[in-house]
Amino acid sequence: MLFEAKSLSNLPVLSLESGQTLGFISNIIIDPENGKVLGLFSSSNFFWGNEKAVAISDIQEFRPEAVLVKNDESLLDLNELVRIKKVVDQKIFILGSNVITESGEKLGKVADFVINADLGILIKIYVERLWGKSYIEGTLIIPANKIISIERKRIIITDNALKEEIEEQEAVKEAATT
Repeated sequence: MLFEAKSLSNLPVLSLESGQTLGFISNIIIDPENGKVLGLFSSSNFFWGNEKAVAISDIQEFRPEAVLVKNDESLLDLNELVRIKKVVDQKIFILGSNVITESGEKLGKVADFVINADLGILIKIYVERLWGKSYIEGTLIIPANKIISIERKRIIITDNALKEEIEEQEAVKEAATT
């Protein structure tokens, strides 16, 4: 099943065993090396709670109204999830990252992205164009296989990804006018 990141934001994490709300989704953690979903970062129910996360392998089901985990122990202290902690500590988050081509052209920022919850992978990113261009050219949709690297606050895509997306948008506009 496909989910947009923003649709998961602030969803409760529910324990199937206890029925309790364990926290709320604040971010999806993507492995910057391979685009796999590592897990979900969660804000705690309590102001004094430690940073928590749930590994993708501990998620029983994604639903539009909640993310279901087996039990209360599925949501762990961030320190217990080494790979997720490393990405969080490096502040490598997809939403809001700048998107540039490999030749250095600045395209805009990631407004949203799509994951395949069943496969646990990043599918595509939606890039809100730089001011002025978004009104004329609209949002770019970049498939994950066009991403060269995911870094702190920036995502680098192939030069041909932009070319292919613009050609596709032009074909859609042309088809709509005929």
